[in-house]
Amino acid sequence: MENVRIKNSQSRKLLKSVLDRELDILSNSIKLSEKRLKSFEKKYRLSTKLFFKKYNNGQMGDDQDIMFWAAEVQILKKLRDDLKHLSGVNFVN
Repeated sequence: MENVRIKNSQSRKLLKSVLDRELDILSNSIKLSEKRLKSFEKKYRLSTKLFFKKYNNGQMGDDQDIMFWAAEVQILKKLRDDLKHLSGVNFVN
C-alpha cells in the first residue's frame, strides 16, 4: 500500500476522484480485454494460457489474428498490473 499525503483537502478530494475514475476505467478495460480473449479461445478452441505458451515456443505462427491475441494477453497483464498498483494508493491527511 502506498500512502499519499496531500495537505490541501480540495486537492486531495480532486486527486481521489481522478484515481477513482482511473480505477473504473481500468476495471472496465480488463473486462473488455477478457471478453476479447474469450472470443479468441472460442474461435481457436484453445485456452489463452496454452495459446501463449505455444506462441512463446513459436508454435502458433504469425498471422494477424495470432498477433492480436498475443498483444491482448500482454495488454491484459499491463491493465491488471496497473489496477493492482493504483488500488494500493491510500490518501492520508
